Amino acid sequence: MFKYICIILSVIILSHKENAHPLKLSATLISYNQHNGSVYIETKFFCDDFAFSINKIRQTPINLDNLSKEDLNSINTYYNNDFVLKINEKPIRFEVEKTELITDFNVIVLKFKLLKLNLKLKDKLFIKNTLMLKEFNLTQINRVTLRVPPYINEENLEFSYDIPSNTYSYNE
Repeated sequence: MFKYICIILSVIILSHKENAHPLKLSATLISYNQHNGSVYIETKFFCDDFAFSINKIRQTPINLDNLSKEDLNSINTYYNNDFVLKINEKPIRFEVEKTELITDFNVIVLKFKLLKLNLKLKDKLFIKNTLMLKEFNLTQINRVTLRVPPYINEENLEFSYDIPSNTYSYNE
């Protein structure tokens, strides 16, 4: 009897949307092109986690297979609220340019419009990444790879419930 109760509870718990897979992760790349002053940003999420999070701010469920203009507006709103990038205290706004679904791996990639920024030595870069932290709390990890040549070849940052933001200053 106990064995059957454990099986039933396991099925109920594991079938719940929030617990579909134990790894809760986002991966963002911020890459600066020093030759033309553009910043490329893309973020990867697990599709089910992203849909679960974004649907919290929507009236109707998002369809990641066929995004409407309203869906893209919701994504932009969600992203700009939960991913903050400031250069010397000046906030940067993001707008999705393209999305890519990698269904075999349950991944959605958000690619943002190129930003024109002239980064200089001693600029302060502030990043706050609270994407999906409200929904998944301590289980969510947000990784950011930062490439700002010639100042930063590559820096890997991790944001979590305990560490939602970081200020980065490049001096040399």
